[in-house]
Amino acid sequence: MSDPQLDTALLDGPCRQFATQVTGAQVTAGGRLGVGVVALLDNGQGGWLKNPVSGGGPVGPIACALTVVGSDRLDATLTGIADSELPWA
Repeated sequence: MSDPQLDTALLDGPCRQFATQVTGAQVTAGGRLGVGVVALLDNGQGGWLKNPVSGGGPVGPIACALTVVGSDRLDATLTGIADSELPWA
C-alpha cells in the first residue's frame, strides 16, 4: 500500500486483525510483541529498512509488522502458531 498522506490510526485496527489472522493467536503475547504499521525504505542494496510510521506525513510503501518488544528474540515463524507457545530463542 502506498499513500501520500497516511493516517496510521486508520490502519492500526486492520493491521492487528491481519496479524491475528496470519498467526491464529492473540498477537501481543502480553506485551512482548508489538503490532504496527511501518514504512518500508529502500536500503539501496535490494532490501528494505523498516521505520515506525508517524501519522500525517507523506510515506511510500507501508507494511503491517509484528515485532519483538525489548531484548527477547524469536527463532521461528509465527505464521499459524495459534495457541502454541511462542518460539522464543
